Amino acid sequence: MKKLVLFLSLSFLYACQGSRGAGLILETDPEYLSEEISKVEVFRTQLSSRSNGSVFKKQFIGANGKQLSIDIRFISRIVLFYDAEEYSNIVDESSLDPLISKQAELEDVAAKVPQARPYLRSNLIAVKEDIRRFHSGERKRNGKWLTSAEWEKSRIVIDSVQYDNVELWNVNDTYIAFRYSLGRIAHVDIAKLTTDQINFLNGTSSKLHIDANWREKAEQAARQRAAEEQSRLSRLARENVEKKRSALAAGHNMEDAARYDEALELYKRAEAEDEMYRLSEKLAIESERKGDFIAAVEYFEAAGKFGEAGRIRRTRDLTKSQSIDRLTDAQIFTRAVPAVVEVAVRSAEKEAHGSGFFVHSGGYVITNNHVVEGMTQIAIVDANGQRYPARIIARTSSPDLALLKAELPGHKVLRIGDSRKTHPGDHVVAIGFPILENQSAIMNQGIISSVDRTFSGNSVFQIDATINHGNSGGPLLNDHGEVIGVTTFGLAEVGLDRFNFAIKISEAHSLIERIRPEWR
Repeated sequence: MKKLVLFLSLSFLYACQGSRGAGLILETDPEYLSEEISKVEVFRTQLSSRSNGSVFKKQFIGANGKQLSIDIRFISRIVLFYDAEEYSNIVDESSLDPLISKQAELEDVAAKVPQARPYLRSNLIAVKEDIRRFHSGERKRNGKWLTSAEWEKSRIVIDSVQYDNVELWNVNDTYIAFRYSLGRIAHVDIAKLTTDQINFLNGTSSKLHIDANWREKAEQAARQRAAEEQSRLSRLARENVEKKRSALAAGHNMEDAARYDEALELYKRAEAEDEMYRLSEKLAIESERKGDFIAAVEYFEAAGKFGEAGRIRRTRDLTKSQSIDRLTDAQIFTRAVPAVVEVAVRSAEKEAHGSGFFVHSGGYVITNNHVVEGMTQIAIVDANGQRYPARIIARTSSPDLALLKAELPGHKVLRIGDSRKTHPGDHVVAIGFPILENQSAIMNQGIISSVDRTFSGNSVFQIDATINHGNSGGPLLNDHGEVIGVTTFGLAEVGLDRFNFAIKISEAHSLIERIRPEWR
C-alpha cells in the first residue's frame, strides 16, 4: 500500500513538473524565525497574491489540487520547475543561455536544500539532457529535436541571411512572407527558395501551402513584370521626347514674349544647346548695347563666348573699387526675385506660409524645415503668381532646412555662393514675402554682424537686415547676387530688432548634392 501511495505521489509530482508555472515553495520555520529551510511544498500553479486581514499571503494550487495560502514572511524562495514549453526552441547559444541558467539555479537549490532534491532530480536530468543534445549538434525547434542533418536541411538561408524559427505567413505568385525569430516578418522572392526550403516552409503552417507549380508561377510573374517594366520605360521615353518637344516650343513662345530667362530654362529642359547658346549670345549683345556690362559678361560666358566676355572685362572703364561682378541692390533684386517663391502650407489645424528659392531648374526649392514640418499640403507660388503643388524631397531639423520639388515650366535659378568668404561688415540683401499671403516679394538690406554664431544646432550668420514673419526660408544674397544664407528667424518680438539670423548656405550642401551631383 505504501509503495502504491509513493508511486501515485511521484506520478502527480511529475505531472506538476510538466505543467506551466509549477514548482517548489521553500519555507522557513515560523516558530524559530530561522533562515534555514524547514519545509518544501510542491505547487501546481501560483495564483495572484491577495490580502488576508493585515497579513499578506501568496496563494497557490497545491500538489493535491487544493488551495495553499502561505505567509510571505516565511517564504524563503520559490523555484519553478523546468518547463519544456518554455524552452521549446534551442537553436543557438543565445537560446541555450536561459537553460544553462535554469540548470545553475536547480543545482544551487539541490545543494543547499536536501529536502528539495527528490523533487528536482527529474528536472536536472531533463535540463542536462537538453544541453547535451544541443552540444552534440542537435537543435530544438517548436518542441521537436532535429538531428544536425535535419537542422541544416530546415534552416532558411537566403542571400547569406539565416532565418530561424520560421513560420509561413503569406503566399502569392511572386513573394512569400514568413515570421522568424522574435516575430519579425521577412518578404522573400519565391524564386530564391530551394525545393527543400519550400517543403520545410509548407510544414510550418497548417493554413498555408505553397503550390507544387510555384516555380512556374514565379517565372511567369517575373516575365510579366519584365514586360510591364519595358512598356513603362518605352512610355517614359516617348513622354520625354514629347516633353522636350513641348519645352522647345514653349521656349520659342517665351522668347517671342521677351521672357528670356524662362526661355533659357525651357531650352535647357529640352537639351537644346544650340538654342541656349544662340539666345545667350543675343542677350549678351543686347546687354552690352544697353550698357549692362555685368549681364553681358554673364551671357557671353553662358554662350561659350569667353573671348567676348574677356574683351568687356579688359576694355570697360571701371573704378578700382568696382568689380565687374558687383551689383547694386536694385540689380540684385531684379535678377533674384524671379527665382524667389512663396511657400504656402496647410495642415488640419492651420495655414501658414514662408519663402524659398530655386536651386535647380527642375523645380527644386530650398526653404526652412519649420515652414513645412507637419504640413499635409504644400505649394509654391512663383514670381508670376502661379501656384504649383510641391512635395518634400528631403529635410533636416538641424540644420533647419528642407528641399522641395514642384512641377513647373522653366524658371530662373539663384547662383550659390561661398559662405566661407563672408566677413563681418559685408553688405547683404534678404528677399522674401511679408506677413500677408499673396503679396509681392520685398527686400531688406543690411550687413553681416557675425559669422560664427550657432543657434539651435544651426551654423548661422547674425545680420541686421530685418527678417519678417513669412521671410523664413528666403535667400540671403551678397553683392554678387549669390546666395550665402537662408533667412530663418529674428528676435524682434523680444525687443532685439537688429538680431536676425540666416543659416549658412554651406549647411544646405548635403541637400543640394542630391540634385546637383557636381557639388560633391
